[in-house]
Amino acid sequence: MNGTETGGFYRLLPSIGDLLLTPQFAILLESHSHDAIVRSVRSVLNRIKAEIAAGEHTHASLTQRLSSLDSDIAAKLVRSSGYSLKRVINATGVVLHTNLGRSPLSQAALDHMVATVYDEWRARSGRQNVSSILKCFSHRPDFLREVMSFSNTVHFSEGHLTRRVKEAIACWVSRLNHCPY
Repeated sequence: MNGTETGGFYRLLPSIGDLLLTPQFAILLESHSHDAIVRSVRSVLNRIKAEIAAGEHTHASLTQRLSSLDSDIAAKLVRSSGYSLKRVINATGVVLHTNLGRSPLSQAALDHMVATVYDEWRARSGRQNVSSILKCFSHRPDFLREVMSFSNTVHFSEGHLTRRVKEAIACWVSRLNHCPY
């Protein structure tokens, strides 16, 4: 096959605009978006152009291929609108869409969470001022809630030791660990 014959084959291909005006594509437009149909048409036509360039068609085979163009495009639309998840490597350091990790939250959401934890702590402890040592954990509201719960249990629960003795022990342990708090 020479280049003149191949050029004639390309002229047999319909334009996207002409295809969209046919009754078969009017039916497709009822159930699919215009953009999705155009993407599918381009994909199928590009595949046919590659087949022509590779010398895979005679005039008869190309005519037969073009007679089933609407069903090929409909099949492409069905395939492209199906399940589209792919395996990927997530190198962001955040587990996405799984509830297995933490997605980054906005500053407003974090501030609201911290304020809620502080309010809960104030209600349980009866104190208005949140100590600096507890505020150190405010960048992780989930962990802050656990630390504050532990703090309430240790410092404010009933037991054999008075609160003053518990705080003295905490101060001594902090001194032994060279902790400024």
